[in-house]
Parts: sequence; structure tokens; C-alpha cells
Amino acid sequence: MAKPPQLIYPTLDLFIYDLRESLGQDASQNNCNRRQFWQKIVENLDEAQLAELEALENPEADYVQLIGEPFESPLDGYYYALQFGDTYALQVNCAGEYKDAYTHQRNEGTQNIQNLEKLKQIIISKINHTLDNIEIIPKRQGTIGQTWLISVQIADSNQDPKHLAQACYEQLTPNPNWKPDFKEQGRLLGSRIYEYWHSPANWSQEWEEFCQDNYHIVICLFPAGKNIAEIRQKIEDIYLDLTRLFCYRHKIIWAYWQSRRLSAELKNHSAEIKNLMVQFRDLHQEIQSKAVNLNNLETALSYSWQNLSNYAVNLNELEFYTKTIKLNLENYRKRLQKLERDSNSYLNFLGNFSEFADEKYLQQVETDCENFRPGVALLENLITTIGGLSKIEQIKSDSFRDSKASRTLNKTVNVAAIALFTSLISGRILIEQFPPTPDILFVFTPAFLGGIGAGLIPIAIAFTVLAFQKR
Repeated sequence: MAKPPQLIYPTLDLFIYDLRESLGQDASQNNCNRRQFWQKIVENLDEAQLAELEALENPEADYVQLIGEPFESPLDGYYYALQFGDTYALQVNCAGEYKDAYTHQRNEGTQNIQNLEKLKQIIISKINHTLDNIEIIPKRQGTIGQTWLISVQIADSNQDPKHLAQACYEQLTPNPNWKPDFKEQGRLLGSRIYEYWHSPANWSQEWEEFCQDNYHIVICLFPAGKNIAEIRQKIEDIYLDLTRLFCYRHKIIWAYWQSRRLSAELKNHSAEIKNLMVQFRDLHQEIQSKAVNLNNLETALSYSWQNLSNYAVNLNELEFYTKTIKLNLENYRKRLQKLERDSNSYLNFLGNFSEFADEKYLQQVETDCENFRPGVALLENLITTIGGLSKIEQIKSDSFRDSKASRTLNKTVNVAAIALFTSLISGRILIEQFPPTPDILFVFTPAFLGGIGAGLIPIAIAFTVLAFQKR
């Protein structure tokens, strides 16, 4: 059996990124984000501790160091938490001469490559706060993404760096079926650097499931014979740049995943808009045939407003994530150029991601935005048209009712006037023919009763005619 590869002073870092705030989130949601992030570090986090940690943040700052502290471990290890604008970043580092948990003896020479698995388990236990049932992927993984970084010195100059990188990867991979191809490599601070990214094939799955497939690892192999203290110092000097670089990368992927969700919803809205157009065509036919139903118009108008609201909100979010991809893509390129310039390194293979993200992610979301924008104008025109027709039909209906009521009132007034006139004339004639006697009340005289009767006759005749007309 072949002897496992040997390493000198292996160091493992996990970079985790969480959302601090996002579009449309209120203070309560931001506080939930904050709690989710700090629970990786602080066990049994209470409200007082959370308030103290919140006071460390600066929403206006581009970069804030939150905490940097060691954790208890058989090895050297520490947490380093940062705030990059709207994002939290956590670096969990574990390195040093591995001390066996049983013998408590330090191995100051070379180490078996399998010790990388032990480093990984220590890191995961520190963000899960448990040493039992340790999982390969942390339960509290970053809401935006995470990257593993291995930096080691080769123990034997005869070892093949490519094969060693493959062996390091196998210690950390969450899926043995993934087969990395380390054809391309780069240079960083005198080391050979390799990268493996398992890109998810299904962008429509839930984010938690998506994160299981979105796996990123970077391996730095320093040559044998170099001073280990110098190697460690070089890596520490660029930790901040690497933290930023990985952050921009994960935000690009996260924003693109969000855009796929929004594009799917906008496609569904587009189908609903098409159905609305068909319904409006049917309503138009009703209008032409003068059989329009105002309730149908009002229902179509209400449904159109609801669709416009949902469509506009989703399109606005899609525009936001387009800008997020563009901004982080620019920052990724700038940070990569700084790393290459300051460390005299060659990182062209990391630049391939920016080219891929530009051609695949950015262009796709920009195209989606262009395709979906006309839908807003279409819905607005549809709402305006349906609303206008609804008002016209309402006015026509009100005018018809008002005209009919007016005609009825006029007829009633005319009838009353005729009856009054007839009653007055009849009463006058009867008074002249039958003068009332002083000992009888006027209301009981033949003249008064006859006048009333004469007035009621035309009223009865008129209302009989009106009733017949209504039928």
C-alpha cells in the first residue's frame, strides 16, 4: 500500500459569507440576519450580546473589522469577522502542529495528509458548537456562500504537485463522485495554486440545496525547503484580499441564483398578461355588441392591477440583482489585479471566472431585463384602456338611469300640476254654483269635496299611463 502524502504545517481556512441587509428588508429582518451570522461564533447568543455586536457595525463603511479572537483547540485556531458593506464575512482558521487528542504529543515534523480531515472537523465543530455528529457541510453555512482554502508546504520535493492537490481535495470533498480536473494552475506568493469549483446544474432548486452543490476550494502548495514562518506570514498578509475576492465571487453566484428565481416568476406573469389580453378581447366584443357587463370590467381591472404590482416588484428586484452582479464583477477583477500586482503572482485561471460570469450571468440577466421591461408598459396600457372603458360604461349607465328618473319625475310633476289645476278650477266652479253655508265646515262642503275628486281623477289616469309605459 502506498504511503499517504506528507505535509508540513497544513493550514485550513473556511471563508463564510452571510447577508447583512438586502433590498426590501426592514430592521427586524436585518436583526435576524445578524443573529444568524453571530450564532456561528457565539453560543447561546442573548439580546444584550447581540446589541453589543450590532454597535460594532458601520452601515456606511466599506470595511469594518468586527472581531478577531482565538478559539480553544488542540491546534492554533481563530475567528476573524468582518463587515463588507451589506455583507458579513467570517474567516475560521485552524493550523499548527497537530496535537493528538489522546497522547497530547505534538508532531513537529511532517504530518499525514489525513490530518486535513481533522482540521476540517475542528472548524465545523466551532461553527456548529458541537463535537457530536459532525457533518461535512456546516449546518449554519453562509447564506451567500463559502470557500475552503488549503495552504501547505510540500514535505518532499519529488512529490507531484498536481497529485498532491488531488489528494488534498479528496480530504475535503463533500461528494466523492465529483472529479476535479487540475489541468490549470497558477502562482501565488511562490506557491502553486489550484482551484476546484463544482457549479450547480440546477439553478431552480432551493438555496439550501443549491449550496450543497455550489462547492469551492482553493489549494496553495508551497515548495519544500522554504521557511515555514515566512510562508505563514505571506499568507496572512493577503488574507484580507482573499476574503474580499471570495466575497465578490459568491455574491455574483448568489445574485444570479436570485435572478433565475425572479425570471421564472416573470415568465409566469407574462403568461398571465397574455391571458388578460385574451379576456380584454372578449370584453371588447361585448362592448361592440352592447352586452358589456360592468362587473367583468371591474374584475379585469382589479386583476390587472394585481399583476402589474407583482410584475413591477419582481422586475425591480431583477434590475437590482443585475446591478449587484455588475458591481461585484468589477470589484472581483480589481481585487484579482491587486493580488497579482502585489504578490507577483499569476492568477489567470481565477480570472476565467470573471469572464464566465460576464458572458453567462451578467449578459443573461441584462437580456432578461430587456425582455421583461415591455411587459410593464403593456400592463399599464391595458389597465388604462380597461379603466377608461369602465368609466365610459359607468357614465353611460348612470346617464341612462338619470335620464329615465328625470323623465319619470317630470311626468309626475306634470300630473301633479294638472291635478292641482283641475282641482282648483273644479272647486271654483262648484263654489259659485253651491255657495257654502256658514254653519258647515268648508272641508265638508260639496265645493271642497268635488274639487278634490276632480283633482284625483287626472292623477289616477296619469299614473295608469306611466305604469303601462314602464312595462
